[in-house]
Amino acid sequence: MRRSICRPAIVVPILAVLPLVVIAILGLQHQVHFSRMTRDVAAIARIHPLSGFLSSLGILLWWTSATLWLFSASVYRTLHLHKLFRFALATGSLSAYFALDDLYQLHESIAPNYLGVPEKGVFAILAVWTILYLVLCRHQLLKKNGTWMLLALVLLGASLMMDAVLEPQLMQLGQWSYLLEDGCKWLGIVCWCCFCLISCRCGMMALIRK
Repeated sequence: MRRSICRPAIVVPILAVLPLVVIAILGLQHQVHFSRMTRDVAAIARIHPLSGFLSSLGILLWWTSATLWLFSASVYRTLHLHKLFRFALATGSLSAYFALDDLYQLHESIAPNYLGVPEKGVFAILAVWTILYLVLCRHQLLKKNGTWMLLALVLLGASLMMDAVLEPQLMQLGQWSYLLEDGCKWLGIVCWCCFCLISCRCGMMALIRK
């Protein structure tokens, strides 16, 4: 019991200090002013605070999903519910990746410019990862609330297709192309988060009733 209490007391401070250490190392190594990595993006770029409004909302929902799934995974692991643990961990990890991708433009900038992985390569890896997830977790996905996940995949897939394949054609629509692509993505994230909220709540309620 004492060990389980002491573990967060050690891990949390380390995780809290780690970003500060990373900022210091990157700043000194690449001669980037610390304020570029600590201040708000809108303040740095001197743009309106509501710039990227829909994208920011989407990131919040991605992190909400990731947090709930990973919390559920920790509960399932403690109770030795291994199948549910693996499903929650996989879904939470996928949600966290999507959040990081939207937050730091992993497939658009970080991977091609700093990791040497082209954008289409990232799309291919993501497609394989998603297919494996759907195949391995199909039983859990089809049990309950599968409609929300299906809608999420359709909408997110449509947004991805517009970004990767149909972008030249969509540009003819002018600013409406952004509303169409980003709107599909936003609705997909909402459906994904709904699947998360309902599934995690049902999972926790089932444990409480036992």
